[in-house]
Amino acid sequence: MGLDYWLVHCRWTIPPALALWLVFRKLRTWRDVYKTLFLITIAVTATIPWDSYLIRNRIWSYPESSVVGPTLFDIPLEEIFFFFVQTYITSSVYALFSRRVVHAVLLPRTPCEGRTARWTGTALFAAVFALAWAKLQEGGEGTYLALIVAWRGTWVIEQGTKLGLSFRDLEIEEAVFFLLTNVMIVFGLAACDYCLAVYDIRSYDTGKSSTFPPLSQFLPILLWTPTEEQGQRIEDLRAAIDILSIHSKSFSTASMVFDGRLRLDLLALYAWCRVCDDLVDNASSVAEAEGNIRLIKSCLDLLYPPTSSDSSSHPERPSCKAIKAALPGLNEAERGSFRLLSVLPITRPPLDELLDGFHTDLSFLAFAGTKKDGLKSVPSVAAAELPIKTDADLLTYANNVASSVADLCVQLVWAHCASSSSVAPSERREILAAARKMGQALQLVNIARDVPADQSISRIYLPARALDTPVPDMTRERRELLERARQMASESRGAIERLPEEARGGIRAACDVYLSIGDAVERALDEGRVHDRARVRKGTRAWTALRAL
Repeated sequence: MGLDYWLVHCRWTIPPALALWLVFRKLRTWRDVYKTLFLITIAVTATIPWDSYLIRNRIWSYPESSVVGPTLFDIPLEEIFFFFVQTYITSSVYALFSRRVVHAVLLPRTPCEGRTARWTGTALFAAVFALAWAKLQEGGEGTYLALIVAWRGTWVIEQGTKLGLSFRDLEIEEAVFFLLTNVMIVFGLAACDYCLAVYDIRSYDTGKSSTFPPLSQFLPILLWTPTEEQGQRIEDLRAAIDILSIHSKSFSTASMVFDGRLRLDLLALYAWCRVCDDLVDNASSVAEAEGNIRLIKSCLDLLYPPTSSDSSSHPERPSCKAIKAALPGLNEAERGSFRLLSVLPITRPPLDELLDGFHTDLSFLAFAGTKKDGLKSVPSVAAAELPIKTDADLLTYANNVASSVADLCVQLVWAHCASSSSVAPSERREILAAARKMGQALQLVNIARDVPADQSISRIYLPARALDTPVPDMTRERRELLERARQMASESRGAIERLPEEARGGIRAACDVYLSIGDAVERALDEGRVHDRARVRKGTRAWTALRAL
């Protein structure tokens, strides 16, 4: 009887397992939990017969001075604990480093895509297993190494079954064992992510989404080949992520804490909003901007036919050809955002509010000057002539461009979280009202940050301020907006805690990441950098999101 093996655990496996648990516990989703438990179950149940066989056939043994004594199928409990803890450590490291990855966009878009790589890998594994089987039949010094491949000082590998090669006292067989077992765990996790990604893509067609697919779905998932429509959807999601990686880094960071269809739909929604915003902001003239708004409205009419009496209904799914015909002049990535919009379980009224916000932005273009040194000159226009004249006008604008998006996000949360079905209608109304108020708060932060940039394109959202007001003279109003935003956000936080548990942390993180921009603006104003567009570093955004969880 000895404690050597437990001392190895206390030094090499338990500390990293605890450290990973502390680091990853807030980022862990239900899918991560399911995958880890699934892999641990497979690892333990598959390894016990193999390890028991090695021990009973004297291929290896455990000195009495290394283990306490209790066994299961001749395997010391210390070894069984190793099967568990190694799988947990590797699964946690994998989940931590793959958190940024949106697995659905890595799926093949056509039946032929990736086929060569898959068959090459399959052939390579088949060859290795064939070689291992031949060596196993031969027996002798290659027996243990062959068993490791064929299956996949605290113990002793018996003489006659090992090659005798080692590096710093680590037998070559054990090095291969640790390598292959970890490779198998990672491959198992990647296989789980593949199946979950297929399930998410198929859910657009089946109309059902959940954290983990039911058992009845596994055979269709394993036999899946992408249809033309599914391939197009994967391509559209890739384009949406590219758009957000450039234009909305805060949301890209916050989206990492969501999972499954909810994450995909939130990415799709934000990408569509970004595309529409650019169609108005980047227009070269008032006429072009007006034409783009009409284009957006005509596509919404295609998705939500005006003849429908139910404004709360979800969009219809027109063909890709019909969407292309409704959006002439747009590139494929921009049209892709509209194709994704057509499969989101959201209603039209908030989308119409966004159009009203675009009309407000458009009204500023009438005051835009000519291009000068790469920027539009700021004309002298009285505050009374501008669209944002009063505090009520400001809140209405914030409601149209931000509360509407908050409304749509909550709709997606309720659509994809199973626990939402138990929320009473009265409570839903309260949560939605608070979410819309949070949206206004975040927009006030955005306005306070972008005063210099907005003024350069002949816009000013601060009430009673003229277009040619010097930026330093608006510092007080910018501070007041930030303080007001913090107050409104504080009043809305209670509603976040009433959202479904699966999405609560993610929504909280998204809001806090965006509110951290306000802190950066405050610091810039304190330091006299009134013309700077305050930014939050990637590491700070990630830390803010982690704390919010």
